[in-house]
Amino acid sequence: MIKSSIENDLLRYTEKIYDEGIFNKHNEKINAEDFFCRLFKLVYGWSDLVNLNYLESNSAGIDLYSANQKIAIQITTIQSKEKEKVEGTIKKVLKHHSDKKIEGIICFFIKDNRPLKNIDVNELSEEFGIKIKIRTTKNIIGDFHRFPSPEKKYGFQKLLNKKHPLILKE
Repeated sequence: MIKSSIENDLLRYTEKIYDEGIFNKHNEKINAEDFFCRLFKLVYGWSDLVNLNYLESNSAGIDLYSANQKIAIQITTIQSKEKEKVEGTIKKVLKHHSDKKIEGIICFFIKDNRPLKNIDVNELSEEFGIKIKIRTTKNIIGDFHRFPSPEKKYGFQKLLNKKHPLILKE
């Protein structure tokens, strides 16, 4: 399958986030939370999704939150000990956010890798009593293509161009 410019731009941006994380430059990871918040709103229609760090400074286990969908999203660039990251996120959400009535946790890994495929989300969901999903940038691209519309395509490209114009010029 040939990648569209939208896919290439998004994958290039995620590489930038990951690369800066390697060198402990976390500015882009912080900006990425806002970017992915808008992207999830666009792709999934979660209009009330918010970056929880603006409401609760350094919120434990949650970066993005939707009260209507009852979901918490943790965004991470971690590329080792993925299962520990997922389990740690679940434990933090259950411990620190019981008041939010969260029914699902999405652990969003910026980059896709093989170990993620070995994590049994059904087993974790059963163990912790809450719906667990693991998503990556490639999953978002796939979901975007499953629900295409001219408005979403325009919004997707506008989001990439407006927020991160340097991606397209590198």
